[in-house]
Amino acid sequence: MRNTIAFGLGGGAKQPRGPAGEVSPTDDESEAWLVPDLTILQTARHDPPPLPVRAIFGDAWGQWIEAASEGKGAPCDYVAGALLAVAGSLIGNSRWAHPYGDWREPPVIWSMLVGNPSCWKSPGLDAVRAPLEALADRLMTPAAPALEAWRKRKEIADLPDSAWRETYKLAVKKREPLPTYPAEADAGDEPLVTVLEINDATVEGLTKFLARQQRGTLVVRGELAGWLGGMNHYHGGSSDRPFWIEAYGGRRHAVDRVSRDREEVRRLSVSLVGCIQPEPPSSLLLKPDDDGMVARFCPFWPLLSPPKRPVRMSDSGCAEQAFGRLHGLKMPTDYEGDPKPDFNPFPETAQARLDAFTREAFEWEKEAEGSGLLVSFIGKANGLSVRVALILTLLDWAASDQIDPPAESSEDYCLRAVRFVRDYALPMVRMTYAEAALKPVDRAAVMGGR
Repeated sequence: MRNTIAFGLGGGAKQPRGPAGEVSPTDDESEAWLVPDLTILQTARHDPPPLPVRAIFGDAWGQWIEAASEGKGAPCDYVAGALLAVAGSLIGNSRWAHPYGDWREPPVIWSMLVGNPSCWKSPGLDAVRAPLEALADRLMTPAAPALEAWRKRKEIADLPDSAWRETYKLAVKKREPLPTYPAEADAGDEPLVTVLEINDATVEGLTKFLARQQRGTLVVRGELAGWLGGMNHYHGGSSDRPFWIEAYGGRRHAVDRVSRDREEVRRLSVSLVGCIQPEPPSSLLLKPDDDGMVARFCPFWPLLSPPKRPVRMSDSGCAEQAFGRLHGLKMPTDYEGDPKPDFNPFPETAQARLDAFTREAFEWEKEAEGSGLLVSFIGKANGLSVRVALILTLLDWAASDQIDPPAESSEDYCLRAVRFVRDYALPMVRMTYAEAALKPVDRAAVMGGR
């Protein structure tokens, strides 16, 4: 299979064509029926592109991905997809990519691990979660006593707090002097405990949490279908989709409602990784009101190989140490003392490579015009490549013995990232989303031919 994406998206012929593409003879060209192109009725999916693990991730992380996938019996694609999302979340708002000008990208990656049940999606994800959870336990240990002490104070403080609330309501009802809030009802602020992974949380809960943990976080979903399907089901009739679109872009997010205090996140950055079966994407994506949110996902749907007994295992301790270095990247502060990202620039050679890829993607976007989801993903291809370049830069540093993190993302990392997006991500999107990547007229022909 070719490693460059091809857009055979169909379209009407100018003249009647025969099975081999020749013009069919007719007596009256003006009244001739066009011979239909039956190729669009064939399955839209093709074999997935191969993932050149070492060419993209380098020798150190390439070997780790291969060993981890072998130890778990999972394809390398699942481990690699999880690693990009996890590494991006650990970097968080400490570093953003800065190719040039005002263009800045957070290291936020949304990885969608696609496959049938029991095809080792979860084991591949677990290979990366294991060192992440070990790091989380290590970070929690020194904070555990303070958190436990606060919980006990909170439990005691809830009693006078509840009594005060009842007294306050009664005083308002009787128009009597309002009672003063008792000092013993204040347990103080909850100690800030670093959370590296969240499995299930409401938008309100995440907003409140991220207002304190300004670095960002990672959301892991064992099953993405229910999460995506219920995206528009929210009390009050509003949708969670705007929140998640902001969470992908690292944009400012504020909640100011009558029933709660104002919460503001200056840079809402949430990486995401989860598993999904092949069929739900088609039903979830073939919607006319898609706002491009699903096009922010990078799918990983590899071919399966026969299971075999592993002869090597990954070094989880080394991965945990590297993850700790990524999370240890300091966030600078602005003139008001608030945390902000440090920006990793691209040198001129990397900028030139990125410019060439941007022009290439622009031509793909014109060729795929009208194909909805595919066009949306292509439009984000250069941004994805910049994010991946930053992550690859800092992953290599985290696994090295260098003390200071690199000040820029070199041309080599830009080339690796472009190769990942051009030769793997784009073909994988077209295969995974299949009918959703077709133009509407071709999609109607496919659906009508079944």
